Amino acid sequence: MKKHIIVSMAVILVASSLPALISAQTSTPTPESNSNLQCQNLWWFDNDHQSCSQKQFCGAYMYFGLRTFESQDECGAALASTPTSTAVPTPQPIVKGISENELHQSLDIKEIRGLRVCQELERCPFNVGEKPYIETLIKAAKVSEVAGDYLKISIFGIAYGVDLKEAKLVRQYWANSEIDEFSVGDLINVFGYLDESDNYLIHAKTVRDLSLQKNRGVFKGVIGTITLPDSFVLQTAEAGDYNVLVLDDSKIIKSEIIACTPTLTVPQSEIKCSSSTSTAATFNDLKTGDTAIVRGVWDSTAQKIQAESIIIGSDSRPFFQNADKVKEQVQKRIGNMLNQMEKKIESRETLKSRIQELQNRINDMLMQLKLRSGGK
Repeated sequence: MKKHIIVSMAVILVASSLPALISAQTSTPTPESNSNLQCQNLWWFDNDHQSCSQKQFCGAYMYFGLRTFESQDECGAALASTPTSTAVPTPQPIVKGISENELHQSLDIKEIRGLRVCQELERCPFNVGEKPYIETLIKAAKVSEVAGDYLKISIFGIAYGVDLKEAKLVRQYWANSEIDEFSVGDLINVFGYLDESDNYLIHAKTVRDLSLQKNRGVFKGVIGTITLPDSFVLQTAEAGDYNVLVLDDSKIIKSEIIACTPTLTVPQSEIKCSSSTSTAATFNDLKTGDTAIVRGVWDSTAQKIQAESIIIGSDSRPFFQNADKVKEQVQKRIGNMLNQMEKKIESRETLKSRIQELQNRINDMLMQLKLRSGGK
């Protein structure tokens, strides 16, 4: 049975214990209606799914790498003529510090008051005001893309988009988080509701990043001096400079923005596309002057970070979008620090001059006393 048919029927793909995520959810999701969108059944494949399948597409559905066709034969012919892309290293899951129980994946999709039945009947046989929707609970999905208000995740070979516009982001131990702290390769829990027309889009209410540990810090700044073979200085706007030690198991991830191409039927302004792609990088990819997000164990006394992951490049999350401003802030902090050092030096020189002046006056006074006493 095809994946999208399974989701439409709201079959629970994996039966396992529900994570603690749901217990922290305080409000019931209430999705907006998308009933006015025009939909059509098309054959398709994309960069992640190299086989022809059929599913329903609605609204501005186009994204980077997606190709759609009216018939299976057209899809098959296009797929056969598509050159195989060169494999690039992808970031591995970040599982350090996650308990075995948290690593058990599960995907729970269930209808609340029969949404699919309403769509087939073109009416809802329920009480007025009781809007149907589909509740989604995902445990230990891998993040494959990070954007400003969007994540792309994968679980059991299925790729889902996660809309974060109304989501609360938290760390593993439930402290508040932000999208800048998330990384490709993170394992996350997602609670929310399935889009009414897109079976692969989740509108999240709570997202818990299991890879963000309690004793780990997240530091954002500009790469300064690089010392081969395994360390560099991270210059931050507010907290000063940190010496970052890159270990053998440190993960370096390079993120790059993908430009989307409009089609004849979907203009650029309406394209819903992937905003970035991430690949595994090496120490040689670190460049002085580039912005970076470093996650790891922090030694506050020595101002050192043992890096677990380092994110470089650029994507649509706020930190990278404000890279120029971050660099200006770092330069301003360094400038202020240099000014303070110069003032201290000037102060020391002034103090030295005053001491010399006092010493000369004392010598003069001693000489005068000696003369008054007849040179004795």
